[in-house]
Amino acid sequence: NTTVTTSTTVAFTPDTLPPSLAGASALSETTVEVSFSEPVTVASAQSAAAYSVDGVGSPVSVAVESGGGGAVGATLTFAAPFVGPRTFTLAAAGLTDLAGNTQPSTSATFFFGQFDTPAPRDVVVNEVMFDPPPGQPSTNEWIEIVNRTTDRTFDLAALRFTDSAGTPVVITTTATALPPGGFFVLGRDAAAFAAAYPVIPFVQVAGFPTLNNDADTPTILLADGTVLDAVPYRASWGGTDASLERKDPNGPSTSARNFATSTDPSRATPGRQNSVFAPDVVGPTLVSAAVSPDGRMVTVLLDEPTDPATVTPAAFAVTGASVTAAVYDEAALTVTLTLAAPLAAGAATVTATGLRDGLGNTTATTSTTVAFTPDVTPPGIAQAFPETATTVRVAFTEPVSPASAQNPATYSLDGGVGAPTAVVAEQEDGAAVAVVLTLGTALVERQVYTLTVAGLVDLAGNTQSGTSTAILFGQTDTPVRGELVVTEIMYDPRTGDSEYLEILNTTADRFFGLRTVTLDDGDVTDADPLSDTPALVLPGQYAVVVRDGAAFAARFPGVPFTVLAGLSLSNSGEAVVLRSGGATVDSVAYTPDWQRADLDDASGIALERRDAAGPSNTASNWSSSLDESGGTPGRANSLSIAGPPV
Repeated sequence: NTTVTTSTTVAFTPDTLPPSLAGASALSETTVEVSFSEPVTVASAQSAAAYSVDGVGSPVSVAVESGGGGAVGATLTFAAPFVGPRTFTLAAAGLTDLAGNTQPSTSATFFFGQFDTPAPRDVVVNEVMFDPPPGQPSTNEWIEIVNRTTDRTFDLAALRFTDSAGTPVVITTTATALPPGGFFVLGRDAAAFAAAYPVIPFVQVAGFPTLNNDADTPTILLADGTVLDAVPYRASWGGTDASLERKDPNGPSTSARNFATSTDPSRATPGRQNSVFAPDVVGPTLVSAAVSPDGRMVTVLLDEPTDPATVTPAAFAVTGASVTAAVYDEAALTVTLTLAAPLAAGAATVTATGLRDGLGNTTATTSTTVAFTPDVTPPGIAQAFPETATTVRVAFTEPVSPASAQNPATYSLDGGVGAPTAVVAEQEDGAAVAVVLTLGTALVERQVYTLTVAGLVDLAGNTQSGTSTAILFGQTDTPVRGELVVTEIMYDPRTGDSEYLEILNTTADRFFGLRTVTLDDGDVTDADPLSDTPALVLPGQYAVVVRDGAAFAARFPGVPFTVLAGLSLSNSGEAVVLRSGGATVDSVAYTPDWQRADLDDASGIALERRDAAGPSNTASNWSSSLDESGGTPGRANSLSIAGPPV
């Protein structure tokens, strides 16, 4: 077969870009290996006069590595040895590629010497991009780290990175110098980063975790697990559609005051000084204060880490009280003050003098106010259930005196059981929080007993004259749809309060155990039991599941509750699904739009269900609590109605 003629086209773009140094690394104290961005002529590559190292000079010989029709690299030998540890700059001039383009000057850096081992805070997280600006891909998440020292060089290969939920990952397997005062950026997507911020040193980290927009803790650590720095940022710190920048690298990593949203036009400043850079020159200040229920302790919150030597009883004053002790919790940034006598009712001022931070900044005086309302509510029963036929565990709504808790005469069961034969208290900080009762008569299965408690004394001296609760020993019933319903949702509590869910047993004769009922947000694989104990919900009664027992008890004293530490209700709305044996019992997809339209701020106000028998997901069947406390956990809702919604 013969082709008379055939053709194709080819495009040619002449090479007009000169070559450059692609990298350099020290092989020994007198030799350096270099690589070129493209093959260059052997003549230009092997000229010793073309190279120079700062402080050392030109090499005495050059051995060229051939490839691609020219030289792709070279080994330079110097007469004078490199003295480290330090980073050197290698300059090259006159490199010519195979197209005849000559580079007047190009340079690369290399490190020689023994790397130093960083101590905590020698390397800190200086900038976090967890919410890339509009126009950038979501994969362009990164952090910037900085070497705070002035005389030590660290190896990036010796460092690890993680966030609050991840496993530490290796940053790089190549020895890479982080010089004194130097920056480096670590991230997920090198191409996305280079497109947004070209010519900035960047390491694409394999396994770099997705950074949460609401809260996360990027952490730098050593291979042995030593944490160098961790920044537990929150969305409230800044960083929306821009990077979150550190104001002072020497300042605290745990203080929102030391971080802010980047003000740079490019929405970030990787590889250079932050746009919000402002060295900390202010000493610690008091943010807020809270009083213990008995009025004998005041806990103050500081805005930054403080020198423990300056945290003394003499440094603090409380209006109308004498401070006898001051205990500093560096992790929580709190100081707990012990008072010689309980605070009087009303407002008091807490003042601190001479507090000094880690940078040496001293605050002459700082103060905050605290309001104290004496506890006049007697303790109650938070939860009671049989552990066996002859033992019953009772948890209190607040700590009580061990003497009153361990007195068998304090307790009595009907049905011929009577007082326990023995009482063992569970104590925390010298107070009883629960007891286990040993009974002289065994409980009968599926019989409801009434436990009466009288004589409990809380730490404020309030005595419980009498309260009771029902307990059931044996198998509980399995609820079906509509028999156990969500009637109240506190998804956005006030600061210091607790989220909670209120659940109602709508039946007249069935008993449900919270341990057999699960809660999830629509994903059954994330379901958690409402209680890790066999807490009971009696016919027609409420059960309250809370996230923070102490906070809930302070807000709603005397209301029984069960703690579910994993309870997390979204402020923007989500599904709340109760299941039993995998079957849905009730499902509420609440939304903040269900709150009253006239509320400027619904924080601290629960959503209440008007009619327990009404639809779970109809907006007209839900609204904001009208109770002055913001909710009605454990009792009839302020919106409860007997008929259809009005």
